[in-house]
Amino acid sequence: MASAIVLLSEQKLFVEPGGTVTCQVQVHNTSPIVEQFHLEILGETAKWARIDSEAISLFPNTSREAIVTWIPPRAWHVSPGELPFAIRVSAANNPDGTITAEGILEVGQFRDLKAELIPEVTMGRRKGKLGLAIDSFSNVPLLASVSGRDPSDTLQVMAKPRRVELLPGTTSFVNLHIVPRRRYLRGPQRNSRFKVTVAAEGVEPIILDASMLQKPVLPKGSFMVIAALLLLGVWLLVRNEIKNAAVAAIQPQLANQQHQNIANQMKLNAVSKAATKANQKANLANQKANIAASIVTAKSKSTTTTSTTTTTSTTTTASTTTTSTTTTASTTTTSTTTTASTTTTSTTTTTSIPTSTSTTTTAPPTAAGNQLTPGPYSDAISVAAAPGQVSQGLFVIPSGNALDLTDIIIENLTQVNGSTVQVGVQPPGAPSPKYFFEMSLSQLTSQDFPLTTPLVLPQGSTFVITVSCSGGGTSACGTNVYFGGTVQLLSGG
Repeated sequence: MASAIVLLSEQKLFVEPGGTVTCQVQVHNTSPIVEQFHLEILGETAKWARIDSEAISLFPNTSREAIVTWIPPRAWHVSPGELPFAIRVSAANNPDGTITAEGILEVGQFRDLKAELIPEVTMGRRKGKLGLAIDSFSNVPLLASVSGRDPSDTLQVMAKPRRVELLPGTTSFVNLHIVPRRRYLRGPQRNSRFKVTVAAEGVEPIILDASMLQKPVLPKGSFMVIAALLLLGVWLLVRNEIKNAAVAAIQPQLANQQHQNIANQMKLNAVSKAATKANQKANLANQKANIAASIVTAKSKSTTTTSTTTTTSTTTTASTTTTSTTTTASTTTTSTTTTASTTTTSTTTTTSIPTSTSTTTTAPPTAAGNQLTPGPYSDAISVAAAPGQVSQGLFVIPSGNALDLTDIIIENLTQVNGSTVQVGVQPPGAPSPKYFFEMSLSQLTSQDFPLTTPLVLPQGSTFVITVSCSGGGTSACGTNVYFGGTVQLLSGG
C-alpha cells in the first residue's frame, strides 16, 4: 500500500535549449507514522534536471513541496521534441509503497550558423577562387543559400552549390568562382571588394567581406619578350631564305653525286652476287665429295665384315677388373668397368641411325662395413654424354642409412645449346626416377641450389643425374654434380 500521494504542478512543460523551466512536486504523507521520502527523476531529461530537496521528512497527514528544475544545454546534439519524464517517490519505512508521477518536457528548436571564407583574398588575371565553410550549431536541419554581390558591379560571383543542406553539428563547404567583367592588358593590380551572404530560415543573414586582386593580362616586361620573339622570327625567316638559295645553287652538283653513288652501289651489288654464287658452287662440290667418300667407306666396311666376331678380354690389376665385349653385325659394343665400390656400365648400340645410351652408376655398399658414416656427408657424380645421346649418373643409398640432402651444386663443363641436366630421385621399386630439377646447359656454368627443407633419401632410393646432349653438334656434354647433407643411421641397420 502506498504511503504518499504525489502531485505535479504541471503535466506538460516547455523549455528552450539553454533556458530554464521548473515544476513543483507536492508529496502528502498518508501513513500513520513519521516517514522520510526520497525523490528521484527518471527518463532522458534527468541529466539536465536537479531537485532542491531530494529527501523530505513528513508527519502523518502532512504535505510538502519540492521544486524540480530543467536546464537543457544549447547544443546541436539536444534534439527538439517531447520527452517523457517521471518523478519517483519512495518511502524509507515502506519500500513497496513507491509512487511515480509522470509528465512531458518539450524541448524547443534553435538555429545557429557560422561562416568563414578560406581565404578572404583571391588573386588572378581571368578568375579567382575562394572557399566558404559553413558550420551548423543548430539542433535542426537547415537549408542555406549562398550568394555574392559586388557593389561596383566589376565582378561576377558564382557559388557552387548555391543551396546547401546543413545538418546539426556538421560543416559544409561551398566553392566561390569570381570572374572580372573586364580585363586590362597592362598596369598595376586592381583590388575589387565584394560581399558573400549566407542566409537560412530563422537565422539572421551572415555577410562576409572579401576581395580580389586582379592582375593585368600582360605581366611586367612582356613587351620586351614580344619584341625579342619578333626579332627571332625575322631572323629565322632570313636564315631560311639564305639556306634555300644555297641549296638551289648546289642542287645540280648534289644530283650528279647521287647518280654516281647509285651506279657504284649497283656495281658492288653485282660483284657481291657473283662471289656468292661462286661460294655456293664450291660448297656444293665439297658436299658431293664428302658424300662420295662416305659411300666408299661404307662399302669397304660392309665387304670386310661378313661375319660376327666376338672378342672378350679380361685384365685384372690390383683391385680393378675390366671386361670388354665387342660384337659386329649391325655393330653392338658393350663394356663394363668395376673399380672398388664404384661400378660403371657403358652400352653403345649402332644401327643405320646411331643411338647410344651411357649410364654411370655409383653402387651402394652391400655389407654393414660399407655403410655411410653418420654425420655430414658430401660426394660428386660426373656424367658425360656424346652429341645426340643421354647419360645417367646414379648414387644408391645403402641399406641401414638415410641421407638428408641439403645442398646441390651443378657444374657445367661444356655449354651446348638444346642440352639439359635433370636431377631426381628414384624410390625403391619405382620404374623411373622423379625429377625435381631440370636446367639448360646452354648458358649454365656453375650454380648452387641450397635446399631450405632437407630432402630425405631413404635406404634403397637412388639419386639420379641425367644429361641429354643435343644432336647435330660435335661437342660432348658433361657436368659434375656435387651434393651434400647429413647421413642418418637407421635403427636396426
